[in-house]
Formats: sequence, structure tokens, C-alpha cells
Amino acid sequence: MLRIVNLEEIQGLLLQVPELVDRLDRYDPGYVEGLKEWFQNVESVLGKNRIAFAGNVAALRAMLYSVENGVIPEGYEFKKRLSRRKIIKAVSSDILRQGTELVLRAIQADKARVSEAEQFALQLIALATYRGLIKDPTSVDDWMGYLKTVWQSMSADQETQPGTVRLLGLVTPNDALVILDRLITAALVNPLNNNT
Repeated sequence: MLRIVNLEEIQGLLLQVPELVDRLDRYDPGYVEGLKEWFQNVESVLGKNRIAFAGNVAALRAMLYSVENGVIPEGYEFKKRLSRRKIIKAVSSDILRQGTELVLRAIQADKARVSEAEQFALQLIALATYRGLIKDPTSVDDWMGYLKTVWQSMSADQETQPGTVRLLGLVTPNDALVILDRLITAALVNPLNNNT
């Protein structure tokens, strides 16, 4: 089970893919090096989070080294003779696609779990606000202390306590506070009870 910070780190790597594709499209001479670096970063982050797909990513990076050295990986056929640069461009773009799909598959369940936790927490916060458990935070000096107090109030309240237990079934206690922080902050910036 990935924590939110780790999930967002992986998603941040996916946000680098459009830049890599732009570099490929511009025939940037540093594209292959950039792609290898991206694969190394993905491999490192997945490995650090003990996600077995790190091995698959390493294998894709090895294919990139092979094609760079003139070896066309198995499964790739070209109908006509192409320059080395065009072969590298074709194979590396497919390797990037495969790598992106692997990463998306690796985080799919965690992404769905966190999304469910956020949706559930939104309902929980609405109930807690209705029950008077969430006080106006605009004059709070210790924000983390405020969040912990809100969480403790929700955990102790008979109506919201089952919801806090369910939320902890989806995410860690620290991630529950992260979600609580983001949702309360969003409500302050864009209040839900807008009377216009």
C-alpha cells in the first residue's frame, strides 16, 4: 500500500513523459540519455517502494541500451532499411509507451484506493461539519494541532467514528491527516456553502 507522498512521486514521473515525447519529436540529440535517466528514476522510485515492476522497467531500459548499440530487440521488424537514428526513435518511443503503461499498472490500485479515501473523507467532513466537530480554522496558529484535534473529535464522536475507522482502512493515519488537510484547505479557498 503506497502512501500518498509516494504515489504522488510516481505520478510526478509520469508528468515528465510529455516533455520526453516533445524531445523525441524535436530530434533532440540528448533524448535517449534523457529517456535512460527517466527509466533509472522510475526504476529507483518503484524499487524504493518495493514495487516488483521495477524489474520490468529495468528490462525496458536494457532494451534501450541494446537498440542504441545497434541491436534491434526481438519483436521489432521494419519493412525497409532505416537509418540508425530512425530505428532508435521508433523503438525508444515504443519502449517509453511500454514503460508508461507499466507504471500506470503499478499504481492503478493505489490510485483508486486514495481516490476512494478522498471521496469518503469529503462526506465525513461534511457530516463532522454538520455535527459541529469542525470549527472555523481561520484564526488557527498551529495547523497540524488543529487537524489532529479535528481528527480526534471525529474519532470520538458516535456518528463520525465509524467513518474514521473506514478511512483508516483505506489509508494510513498520516495519509488521513493529509487528506483532511487538503479538503479543509480547499473548503477554505472555495467554500462549499456558497450562498450565491
